[in-house]
Amino acid sequence: MDKHTLLLCHFDADGCKADYAASGNTGTLASNALPEVVPADRKKFGKCIMMGRKSILGYEINGGNFSNDVGTVELWINLNGPIAGEKEITYLFVNERYNTERFFLRFVKKAGSSVVLEYGILEGQLYNIVAEVSAWKIGEWHHVAASWGPGGMRLHIDEKLAGTNAYAGGLSRSDTSMLVGCYKAPGFGCDAKIDEFRVSDIQRYLASKSNK
Repeated sequence: MDKHTLLLCHFDADGCKADYAASGNTGTLASNALPEVVPADRKKFGKCIMMGRKSILGYEINGGNFSNDVGTVELWINLNGPIAGEKEITYLFVNERYNTERFFLRFVKKAGSSVVLEYGILEGQLYNIVAEVSAWKIGEWHHVAASWGPGGMRLHIDEKLAGTNAYAGGLSRSDTSMLVGCYKAPGFGCDAKIDEFRVSDIQRYLASKSNK
């Protein structure tokens, strides 16, 4: 963890509480469908969480846990089943306001067996990046990082740049909460293990290795 980390979740303890939160509130939002904490099958990372289609996991944004102007959201994901499941859209991360998706990472089914990972920011219009992930296999760990700010929108998959968008305006506003691996409506969550969730106030994974 460094000074630019706003929220960090190792998921090594029961209850899914954050290990650090800039707001001081490391607790999860009230939910009767918290994911299960399980071994991550990786000595380096300890435990992780097991998400289901109906799992709900959220953290507060108020108090400094999310930066609208510039930042990065990142996590590790390991699929337990088909990427998008029965739904055409499955959410990996979402920051809503008044039922409008202001910022999201989601899997979207396309024609045939194609599945893409879409990173989007909605500010008057949709600014997005789409990356093909159909080749992902069940049981593989993948790292996903989405950043926004002066450097534009950038999507990194396994620390490789997967796409960019020139939009550099950030978010004009945020909701009071952010959801991880799920959506507010049950059934749109990821059937996957998730680990090492982090929110930062800088754009990580740029040219310099010092900001990873």
